[in-house]
Amino acid sequence: MRTILLSVAVVLGGHLHAVTVDILVQQQPVCSHAIGRIYANPLGGTPPYTYLWGTGETTSEIGGIGAGTYSVVVTDGLGEQAFAEVVLDAAPDWGNVGLGTHPYCAGQSAYGHVAATYLSGGSPFITDLSAAFPLYFDGEFTEVVNPGTFPSWTSYSYILHGGPGQYSVSFTDATGCPGTAEGVVLGPVEWPTFAQVDVAPSCGSTPNGSITILRTGGSNAAITGPYTTIWDTGIELPEVFNGVAPGGHWLVQTTRTPGPNSFNWEVLPAAECADSIYVVVPDAGPGCGQLIGNVYFDADGNCMPTGGEPGIPERVLILEPGPRYVSTDGAGNYSAQLPLGTYTLSIGDELLTEACPVEATIASLAMPVVADLPTLSVSATADISSFVHSGPARPGFELVYSAAVRNLTYNPTGTVTASFTCDVLTPFVSAEPVPDVISGQTLIWTLPDLGPFGELQFQIRVQVPADPALIGSDLTATFSAQPSLLDGDPDNNVFVRNTEITSSFDPNDKLASTSSRSSRTLYFIGQDEWIDYTIRFQNTGNDTAFNVVVTDTLSNSLDPASFLAGSASHSYTWGMEENGMLRFTFTNILLPDSNVNEALSHGFVGFRIKPTEPLLPGTVIENTANIYFDFNPPVITEPSVLMAEFSTGVTNQIGNNVYLSPNPTTDLLNVRLPGNADRTFMVVAADGRTIAVPSKPTAQGLQLDTRSLPSGLYLITTSTGTARFVKQ
Repeated sequence: MRTILLSVAVVLGGHLHAVTVDILVQQQPVCSHAIGRIYANPLGGTPPYTYLWGTGETTSEIGGIGAGTYSVVVTDGLGEQAFAEVVLDAAPDWGNVGLGTHPYCAGQSAYGHVAATYLSGGSPFITDLSAAFPLYFDGEFTEVVNPGTFPSWTSYSYILHGGPGQYSVSFTDATGCPGTAEGVVLGPVEWPTFAQVDVAPSCGSTPNGSITILRTGGSNAAITGPYTTIWDTGIELPEVFNGVAPGGHWLVQTTRTPGPNSFNWEVLPAAECADSIYVVVPDAGPGCGQLIGNVYFDADGNCMPTGGEPGIPERVLILEPGPRYVSTDGAGNYSAQLPLGTYTLSIGDELLTEACPVEATIASLAMPVVADLPTLSVSATADISSFVHSGPARPGFELVYSAAVRNLTYNPTGTVTASFTCDVLTPFVSAEPVPDVISGQTLIWTLPDLGPFGELQFQIRVQVPADPALIGSDLTATFSAQPSLLDGDPDNNVFVRNTEITSSFDPNDKLASTSSRSSRTLYFIGQDEWIDYTIRFQNTGNDTAFNVVVTDTLSNSLDPASFLAGSASHSYTWGMEENGMLRFTFTNILLPDSNVNEALSHGFVGFRIKPTEPLLPGTVIENTANIYFDFNPPVITEPSVLMAEFSTGVTNQIGNNVYLSPNPTTDLLNVRLPGNADRTFMVVAADGRTIAVPSKPTAQGLQLDTRSLPSGLYLITTSTGTARFVKQ
């Protein structure tokens, strides 16, 4: 395309920024076809602008023009004028016109089609080519389909028959203007991969069950299930069939989407073909009904939902008698199939309380009973919590950490400073999001207010040294998040993650770590508060895993109401069933098999939970997880076993039981120690020198005044273990 552009500003006054104008080409004319389009782009001056083209038009753009010289005068709001001129050449040919294509069914031949539109310059600049038809294609495999006025958006379509492959087919239009249709003719239909994400039971003969599926990859296809058809949108999101009766149901997907103005259905030669799967909806029995509702934050305290009051996401709801449990989704909604009866609802989150009592009676199967639960904060301050979980640590391989910071309340957090400190043995590789500051082994992010019940996720990669002598050692990483506003419980702002370096290991396992980090096998009554579990998995099959589901039926020794979702390697959703069974769903995870990409074949998810009180010495807390890769039988992990015992009191043998905040620090550093631990300590600089640091005892341990320390990395050793901190 050749254009000659002249731009002149005519200044009528002494203004600092005179108006100027450029003429930009949106679309060239083609051969003798006057389909050109240009527009004036004024700069400077004072809006509004008026336009006067040499052709007489007074709009900012003109179209339907052929080759030639075009000029425009732009006048701004103060009367200043600018002039521009462009020489517009015609393109010598149509260039490459898209060759549309669709997969074909078994027993048919491949084909492509050229529709009656020409696209140039980007939407919405689409020009109808019907005036240039008929087109004359090379070769003998051209078939002209002329459906008249249906579909309404095209006048002609040319069907090109031939085997699958890349095509470049020359043509000329009715005026002799040449062009090329280029594209790939597809092969046979590749059906999307089905994943049964969830099935909700139905109450007897009342059809109130549901089927949730996800289809990934493959060709576009509509799917027909119980009572309805879902059209393919091209977006890989879960699709839900509601109002499903108990029993077996076929889900059938077809290659075409019938409907008004469907070019795919009415014109193209492919016949309909189909694929299907069979899904069974459990029968919850005739004596049950459905309870649904929303758990929300009642900001105005009127016990009624008001616009703008947020739902409480991902919390556990307690239903009495029972107790029975159900979880809320990301918007605070819940649904449960329950035996007929009257239930009292309460929130399991200890930071929330019911704004008013809520009771619901399920008396029949006919209609779902709706019961919304209004909640209030028990404190006027925010409470943010940190989580860190990781994959396996092996010599010579990268170690992946996933961290999360979450506002557990409706209250504002203010600006949040998050920091992640890697073990000194593991060089930093990468992090997402990118840290604002990297200081040695410490990564620092400055975050905006998290918002009500808000959350941010981080992923950090470090390199484990290729040294077999490290096998059996622990790598310690610390994640800390400190809000600028008051935090109601700073103890959960810091998460210390100890990951053992292993060689040969079971890639699918469940690990437990108590809050004191004192033992991997014992839960110390009076010292430990919660348990952090990590479920790790690896795709060791021979193909990509499109979806992974992890289920975990909680031990009776664990309190389902205290559950808190943690961080994970990939995006996931979770839910809890009435009996306390957890389900973590990794939709469209696309986990490669270990033979193709070993490093990316791993995944993990973590959560925090408290034991059921009272917890007696000798109680065994045992848990396993089931890991489903697509439709394969589950991989069952070895049990994770903890035994409840009273602390031995031998604190000088407890390793790595030191919690620091804020870390990094600029002035005062709080050192939290368990129980009645000895308050003696030693601070060592990076060069090995022992440093004297002013301190004073606190109820939870020590407070160090680090203002005299130079910036850098330091090690603090106490009677209960060691930890690292950064002085800024």
